[in-house]
Amino acid sequence: MSPGRGVCARVDQSLIPQHEAELKAWIEAEAGPEASAVTVERRMEVGDWLAVWATPAERERGVYFIRRVDGQPRFLEVWGGMAEPEDQAEIAAWARGLDPDMPVALADCFAQTITRPEA
Repeated sequence: MSPGRGVCARVDQSLIPQHEAELKAWIEAEAGPEASAVTVERRMEVGDWLAVWATPAERERGVYFIRRVDGQPRFLEVWGGMAEPEDQAEIAAWARGLDPDMPVALADCFAQTITRPEA
């Protein structure tokens, strides 16, 4: 399933240079000076909610869950690791559990993407 279809239909997955610069700055500030040179690989956004695939230097790639509050990032959690297709429902529930206001579309799209990378 390609981006913009199915469970990801209502999720903005564009990654333009402006997005990338803002997200790099946010993640570098959150991760601290020892994790500079962040590479942003993917972005999902629904309203003020984001899931960002990023790799700070000297660290493993993670998916940073961020909520914008008054224009400023509030980091919720970082997902790391592998997932199997049969884990999709459990992972979507985990993402929704990060905050009661987490958009279902973002949680479901994230879960599908990490459990079915070819989809």
